[in-house]
Parts: sequence; structure tokens; C-alpha cells
Amino acid sequence: GRAVATGLCCATTAVLLDAVATLATAGALAPGRLTIATLWPLLALPISVVVSTLVGQSALAAGRLPWVLACVAVVNPLGSLTICAIASTAPVVGGRLPAVGLAAACMVAGALAVARGTPISPRPAPAGWRRRG
Repeated sequence: GRAVATGLCCATTAVLLDAVATLATAGALAPGRLTIATLWPLLALPISVVVSTLVGQSALAAGRLPWVLACVAVVNPLGSLTICAIASTAPVVGGRLPAVGLAAACMVAGALAVARGTPISPRPAPAGWRRRG
């Protein structure tokens, strides 16, 4: 739950960052050219960054680290692609839908492999050193 929310928050931040960069390169953020249509992504970006950070910390505190990281690693790019496809009038994937599907499947498989992997065993303690607890 929280890991998926973190991935979606990060995806939203990525989309807003792309929108601000596109506006900046087009010169729409120049003084005198700001309108509510060009200003809202600029205002929403820091809010999205803060919310992403808070939700991410909550997810890391609530779940097992490998599963949280794997979930965020899968949801973030797929969420970004989905948000762009819904919000944009330009085709995001065009004729490359099979390649995008294959990339998504590889991300999911890789993230699951990382999440299910055995943790690295810690080094043995030095001689004469005792662990507490």
C-alpha cells in the first residue's frame, strides 16, 4: 500500500519535473510570460517532492526494505508512463508498445528477484567481541 503510493508520488514528481523542464526550454517561464497554465506545474513540483519524501519514509518505516524498494522500482516508471499517456495528447508509446511491455515485464521480474533474494550475511564478529541482546 504505502510502497505503491510512494511509487506513484515519485512518478507524479517525475511528470511535473518534465513539465517544468519543457516549459523552461520553451521560454514559457520567462518574466511576463507566466500564466496560470504555465505556473501550476512550477508550484506543484515542490509540494510533490515533499509529499513523495514523507510517503516514502512512511513506506520504508512500515514495510520490509526489499519489498518496498522493489515495489517502488516497478511502480515509479510504470506510473510515470501511465500519467503521461493519460495527461498528454501526444502518443507516449507510439508503435513501440511491445518493447514497452517487454521492458515492464523485465522490471517486474528483476524487482521480484531482488525482493526474494537472500540477504547478504553479516561478517563474523571479531574475536572477543560480544553482541548485546
